[in-house]
Amino acid sequence: MLSDKTIVRDGPYSFPMQKLISLRRRVSVRQREKLNAEMREKLKDVKPFTIFSNNCLGGVFYHDAGKEFTSPLINMAMDGKDFLKFVSNPKHYLSCEMEFFKWEGRNDTLQQLRICQ
Repeated sequence: MLSDKTIVRDGPYSFPMQKLISLRRRVSVRQREKLNAEMREKLKDVKPFTIFSNNCLGGVFYHDAGKEFTSPLINMAMDGKDFLKFVSNPKHYLSCEMEFFKWEGRNDTLQQLRICQ
């Protein structure tokens, strides 16, 4: 099966390659929809839960599982060291104030959780 790494997205494609890419996308979407439906069925009676994830995968899981987003880390990202520090004492770090900053090269404002002592 083709992976995203094998498909160059900005080049002109031959007609057979365009058809192959289109087929791969349709199969991938159908497979994911089937897996999501199975997961939603298995989790339908599960109480709300919190996912601590150092990237967006926690939010993707909530979405695919059809569950309420109850994680305090939605739309946040941390490197591994900071994430381990955070999960070692989440109540403390969640009590810290957010600081806003501009990331060079981006137009949007981001939030940073300053690691308080």
